[in-house]
Amino acid sequence: MNNQTDGKRDGFETRLLLYIRRVVGHHFRDIFIIKKGVWLIKSEKERWVIKEFTGQKKLQTQIYLTRCLFEHGFMNTYDFHPVGAVHFEDRVFGLIRHLEQNQDEPFHYGSARCRKDALALLSRFHDKTAQFLDMFRAHLLVFDQLNKWEKRLNDFKNKMDSYRDTSLYPYLKNYIFAGEWAIHFMKRHVDYFLEEPHCILHGDVAHHNFIRKKDGSLYLIDFDLISIGPRQIDLLQFCNRILPSLHWSSGRLFSECAEIEPLKNDLPFLAALAYPTDIFREWIYYMNSTKAERTKRKKHLESITFNQYKKRMRFTKTIMTKVENNL
Repeated sequence: MNNQTDGKRDGFETRLLLYIRRVVGHHFRDIFIIKKGVWLIKSEKERWVIKEFTGQKKLQTQIYLTRCLFEHGFMNTYDFHPVGAVHFEDRVFGLIRHLEQNQDEPFHYGSARCRKDALALLSRFHDKTAQFLDMFRAHLLVFDQLNKWEKRLNDFKNKMDSYRDTSLYPYLKNYIFAGEWAIHFMKRHVDYFLEEPHCILHGDVAHHNFIRKKDGSLYLIDFDLISIGPRQIDLLQFCNRILPSLHWSSGRLFSECAEIEPLKNDLPFLAALAYPTDIFREWIYYMNSTKAERTKRKKHLESITFNQYKKRMRFTKTIMTKVENNL
């Protein structure tokens, strides 16, 4: 994605707005950048999000997905503007209907209600996409959880060599041990992470991909990372996202989450819960960042690494013990 243009400096945003006006035939008057590659455009009555895509195929797949979701009764997501792909200055953009978030009750995983509603919505998404999965087999890859995590672990280990003589390394070494243990067990049960039935996986169940509207309804957005696989792949990521809010309590995880409770005795799933994917992901991102970006992210990195370290290690030990005692 070519996002290097400084819109304010060279007038790119203004040109994009004028072009969208001409293509859509609607008098949008304002454009605001939300984040890199994403803008909000407004008229007196309408708001749309302009999003840049890496290519037309990716955009068309997402347009097709949202259309299928609506046709199968899943209404809790956005739709794309009928204009379809917008080509501007050798870049591809899509227009997405803006969903207004309830500012008085924003979605966050610290809320039990939010966790419950999000899991129910994600499960509905899986149920619906399983119904029309065959239409996407030619467009989406089957997700390989083991391969992704093995590469991430090795990348993390290589980057952490520079910390061997620091006070951080004993902590990092314990995370590495947990990752190696999880990968070792997952390799013995590789079919579990590929087994059918399949559905379309969302792939990024971070809190910012759920929007609570003013009427209380919850919406699922952003399908950039969709793939095909068993739903436990998404559920595994969901668990990793919410466990810090549960203070790494396995008891709360399986008692609060009805959709996850049936997995409490699936040993491969439990083993994968011990894999510290967030630690590896954030440290790798940090190590690949510029000095300025590292300064911005340092506090967050320290927080996830150390704030709940003891609770997390207890959780990991509990999971390891249960798995090894039931082999």
